[in-house]
Parts: sequence; C-alpha cells; structure tokens
Amino acid sequence: MSTSQATEVLRLDAVTCVLGEGARRVTALDEVSLSLRQGELLAVMGPSGSGKSTLLNVMGLLLPPTSGTLTIHGEDASHLSRAEAARLRRTTLGFVFQHYNMLPSLTLAENVSIPLELDGSSPRSARVEADTALAEVGLEGLGERYPDEVSGGQVQRAAIARALVGPRSILLADEPTGALDTSTSDDVLRILRARVDDGAAGVLVTHEPRFAAWADRVIRMRDGHVFVEDDI
Repeated sequence: MSTSQATEVLRLDAVTCVLGEGARRVTALDEVSLSLRQGELLAVMGPSGSGKSTLLNVMGLLLPPTSGTLTIHGEDASHLSRAEAARLRRTTLGFVFQHYNMLPSLTLAENVSIPLELDGSSPRSARVEADTALAEVGLEGLGERYPDEVSGGQVQRAAIARALVGPRSILLADEPTGALDTSTSDDVLRILRARVDDGAAGVLVTHEPRFAAWADRVIRMRDGHVFVEDDI
C-alpha cells in the first residue's frame, strides 16, 4: 500500500507555538499544517532556528501548541494534562535523540524496558520485549552491557529499540546521526527505514540531504513556516 493510501496517524492543523515572553517572545511555529501516515518516513530540514526541533517537540507532546490542533490516531492531543501526555508517549510515541539520553547506570536492556515497566508491565515481561527489540536492531546478546561498554552506534541502536518497544507506532528522531561516523549513520538510518517499512511512522530531523534521501517526503522549514514540501 502506498503512503497516500495508508492510515493517517498524526496531523497538525494550523499549529502555532509561541515561546518566551516580552522581548524574548518568539513564534517558533507559525500556523504549520501537515500530516503523517503509517509506513511513511518524513524528513524535516532547515537552518538552525527554523522551528525543526519545536515541531518535533509539539508532535511528541513535550510542548503544547499555542493555537491550532494536534491529532494523534484521530484523537485531539493538543492540550493533554502532563500525565495524559506521558502515558501517550509511553504507549504511542518514541523519541531518538542525537545524544542518546540513555541512563548510564542501567544496562541496555534495562534502558529499553523502562517505558514498558512505567506502563505497568512486569519486569520479566518487559525484559522479554526489550531483548526482542534489541535483537531486531542487531544487538542480540548485548542486553547486559552498559552504555559505556558498547560503541556509539550500538547505543543509538538501543535508543531506537527503546523508542519503538511495545505498542508504540510513531518514531520521532532529532538528528539521530549527529554524533556518529558515516558508516554507523547509514546503519542507523537503515534501521529507522526498516521499522517504518514494517508499519511504524517516522519523523527525522536532519541537516544532511543524504540522510533526508532515506525519507518518503521532505519538508523544509524557515522562520517557523513550512515553505517547501517534496516527495522523494
């Protein structure tokens, strides 16, 4: 099925996000409208300060829109409580960051299983799912290692496993290859692409055109606006 026929999983309608107050007040997003479908990888490009990370944070319920509507799986998610937003992140939304955000005192498997345990899974059940997720990203047998005992690329693979473990179906990646070399970056993008092809949906913020080429569609931002949208 083409992405144009696939189920819409996320939509922004005229979303504006204003940050700061007084002289520091900035319109980081200005009436942005776009949609994301199952099986689609969307790349977001633009210069620093263009609104890319703010867009990702609004999609991921880390920032509420000042106005407009955010819809996730058909439900209005624009103004959820902190607890409701946290629950939706644990069950539906996964983040991958440039600097991993892995807890150094926990093993890879323990890091991956955190969202499941927070959502009520037993430690044993969460560990089984974590080991499965790690195997899917090529880290079978490394669950007992700590983040500082494996390579940066392996830590980022574990971060991807954590982002999509359990029922979560939307992956939000903010410059996930920024700290990696070229070969390892390609491996990470290959995994992201495979997870989307398997039925997830993904948003990739990147400065690199060659990484954006892995996407189905590219939007380009400037001054809080989407000013170009391309199909790859």
